[in-house]
Amino acid sequence: MTSPMTKDLAPIVAKNIKAARADLGLTQRQLADAVNGLDALAVSRWERGVSLPSRDNFQALAAVTGREVAWFYTEHTTESAAA
Repeated sequence: MTSPMTKDLAPIVAKNIKAARADLGLTQRQLADAVNGLDALAVSRWERGVSLPSRDNFQALAAVTGREVAWFYTEHTTESAAA
């Protein structure tokens, strides 16, 4: 069962993962390879809000994108999304 908190966070996390990937000019496959050698389907599911990354994958996402893990959980305006 999905918790209400997860349902609330999924769209925010999805948008931020997609924005971070786009800022780096990476495909889903390239990001998946950089994040623990995952399948591109995992990144697709994250970006659609179907699932959330594991703790380890959030840490890998942060390392690859140069952002703090907390950034992925935070709503950003268009101007601050790249920060």
